[in-house]
Amino acid sequence: GREGESRVGTLEVNSIARWDISSQAWSAMNGGLVLADDLDPTSNLAAVHDLALVGGTLYVGGSFQSAGGAPIEGLATFAPVSGWSQLGSGIEGTVVAVDSDGTTVYAATNDAVSEFDGATWSTVASDLSGFELSSSLPNVLLLTDGFLYLGGWFTAVDGFEASNVARFNLSSREWESLG
Repeated sequence: GREGESRVGTLEVNSIARWDISSQAWSAMNGGLVLADDLDPTSNLAAVHDLALVGGTLYVGGSFQSAGGAPIEGLATFAPVSGWSQLGSGIEGTVVAVDSDGTTVYAATNDAVSEFDGATWSTVASDLSGFELSSSLPNVLLLTDGFLYLGGWFTAVDGFEASNVARFNLSSREWESLG
């Protein structure tokens, strides 16, 4: 294999692999994920930052520009039968966190939180403010009991003061503090 490719044992997997419980073996996932290195075209810089498994579909958020050879950036789904897919028109940039209830998908990038309703993407937070000497850094999304929880390193979400954790009320469509 080429330098920069990721492996599980001797199996080339391109940054992601799956374990089959029945066969007790690793397998590649239909070409895996790729982020080309502009300085070294033989190197793959793709990285997975978060995974969510809902109803047999795996949501993969990370730094990549193709999944399974298709031009899919930052967020992709994988199903064993159909392989890799993009959600709607896709999302730009690196996805650092992802969660879904099987109907709606939420994805956080370094500066926003977006929602996919099955047809289109919309923004639920467009301004994550960072600390004085740093930019924001969200890294956890949790969707439960009518709320979307956001955790990471930030001081405000869309102007609403929040120290590293906030929740989005899915009914009122407003951000709330956790106290």
